[in-house]
Amino acid sequence: MRRLRGLRAVAALAAVLSGFGAASAAAAERLHPSLEVAEAPLADWVARQDHAPAGSLKDFRITAETAATFRDMLRAMMAGRWPDAVQSGGRIGYGLASIEEGGTWFVVAGDASGRGREPAIVVNTRPTLDLIVGVPHAAHERGTPEQAALLVAKAGARAAILSGAHRCASRSFVACDGRTRVCGARQPYRTSDVAHNPRSLFHLAHEVMAKAWPGAVVVSLHGMRTDKSGVRTSVILSDGTRTPDPRRKSYATRLRYKLAEVFRTPGAVVSCEVTADRRYKPRRLCGTTNVQGRHVNGDRDVCKGGVARGTGRFIHMEQDRSVRRPFERAWVSAGRNTAIDGFLAAVAEVMPKVE
Repeated sequence: MRRLRGLRAVAALAAVLSGFGAASAAAAERLHPSLEVAEAPLADWVARQDHAPAGSLKDFRITAETAATFRDMLRAMMAGRWPDAVQSGGRIGYGLASIEEGGTWFVVAGDASGRGREPAIVVNTRPTLDLIVGVPHAAHERGTPEQAALLVAKAGARAAILSGAHRCASRSFVACDGRTRVCGARQPYRTSDVAHNPRSLFHLAHEVMAKAWPGAVVVSLHGMRTDKSGVRTSVILSDGTRTPDPRRKSYATRLRYKLAEVFRTPGAVVSCEVTADRRYKPRRLCGTTNVQGRHVNGDRDVCKGGVARGTGRFIHMEQDRSVRRPFERAWVSAGRNTAIDGFLAAVAEVMPKVE
């Protein structure tokens, strides 16, 4: 059973981690008196969140009252109403804290119940990119939590949403499109797989942020197995459809070409919307049943159906271990790590800027 300690552990790490840009004891300043200062880098904080393990939950239901209070907490965080956010979060078992890194404050909210069920939230108080980062499988797609943290802390994304429970934690199933073998036999997605469950706090956070920031791009970070034969494709991008995009209108297509300048081997980076990439025979991991993607693509029923053409606001990104490993093992070297820095620079160049 994987039990990470989240908010309860960061204080013990201060002596070791303060050199990596965390708020130090010497810096008595706070973002707000209502917020504790977490003395750890953002990437370390997200990596230390609790995750309910596979098979540990009967179901993944949320009450209307919990959803309403969670929504209140999010809206208060996004508006900078910190006392209200702390109060709402406390009512549903969330702990809030602030992290200072590189001269910018980030406000984090984590499931402080110890159950590891609900998502962690990160809000950037001084964003530069109109980008919302989603990590629906934080518990086992290694490197994606730290990758999200660096996209916020180093590249300047607005916010990040990171899943709590393992995608196979719940023993109940969604009624939405799609089937998978990830939890064993081929079966519908589990209700704890928040990329496929619109009745989750993760999806609610996505809806609230996507509405509040209507020009923001939403990226969903995923991990995939490494190719063992043929062309080794390390990144598969999509806008949530398979419709060709020859004019590069979507941000997903634009990012495909920019990342190809970082990962230069032909076929290393492909897109479901670039017809020429079919010659590399990549897996069809296009995120067409991802409910966050269906939402921003304008699908009336995110659970069933899908759309043929997207809005351009969604990016589904599958990545093998070679792409994710530097973020998992070497995030502290951001700024002097070619793989990490090249990835972050590519994203920053393509994404829309905050006005």
